[in-house]
Amino acid sequence: MRFSRGISQEDFTDGIISNRQYQRYINGSSAMPYHLLDAFAERLNTKKEILLLEFDNYAIK
Repeated sequence: MRFSRGISQEDFTDGIISNRQYQRYINGSSAMPYHLLDAFAERLNTKKEILLLEFDNYAIK
């Protein structure tokens, strides 16, 4: 979703978490707290439920 909107990882995580921690969430080595889902959903101007589905789809691939 971030990529399709042309948002770099650095811009997406800026002021929320480090890029390194973001990678831990993406590759599944750490569980993402729900408050971060809220922050990322707000950054993408979408509902957190939609964002959660996107993360699940990414994990399945």
